[in-house]
Amino acid sequence: MNTNEDPLKFLVISTSGSVGKSTIAREVLASNMPNAKILQLEKHNSGNENYKIKNTINVVSGTKSQEDIVKLTKEIFINESLIVDVGVSIVNDFIELLNYDRELISMFDRIIIPTRPRPKIQNDTITTINILLDLGIEPAKILVVANETSKTEYEEKFKPIIVASKKLKFNISKNLTIMESETILRLENSKQTLVDFIDKTKDFDWEDAISSSKSVADKKENMLLRTYANAATFIKADMDTVFKEITKPIKGEGK
Repeated sequence: MNTNEDPLKFLVISTSGSVGKSTIAREVLASNMPNAKILQLEKHNSGNENYKIKNTINVVSGTKSQEDIVKLTKEIFINESLIVDVGVSIVNDFIELLNYDRELISMFDRIIIPTRPRPKIQNDTITTINILLDLGIEPAKILVVANETSKTEYEEKFKPIIVASKKLKFNISKNLTIMESETILRLENSKQTLVDFIDKTKDFDWEDAISSSKSVADKKENMLLRTYANAATFIKADMDTVFKEITKPIKGEGK
């Protein structure tokens, strides 16, 4: 459940690709915001295009066309509960649009920037943050979610971003971390959300499925799926911790 009493508008963005934007939009945000409109911006296929997530609009031709600009602007203004997932193929066009219409960026309550430990990605993350700050976004609205790390390892893995946060005043913390997970990768390959997988397997009789497997390959697959099912609940709890952290009221909010 959203820990902030008011509906929120989220922007998920990074100038780097393959940092987990669509996963966060889907598994952290959309799974906890059933009434939110999800706007996916991508020139090519989006990371969540083949998932059955309600209230999702895909914009695949870019924000250069007048039609897309009008559509995007309208959705940002009319939806109180909104998730905008910006793909890397369109991020420069989107930033150009935000620079042209500064009121758009002010409409977002939280800016989520996923990152990974690799030095280039951390540098790109800091670049993204500086771009947003130059556009006038409040530092307190910017939250960096650190992927591929545990709460105990993130300070060591993300030193450059942590150092930058002290100067630029954006948010990063141990409660904004997500472990790398083979379960998530498996679900992405099969286009299942974490919530759907948990619902599908919560009452499943794995012992019966394993013992009645018709081949060694089937038995191994069922054993592997049982492992994923056991892990899924813990992964969802971690995702929910991140959601609670990013929906905490920020100083001065609601005044």
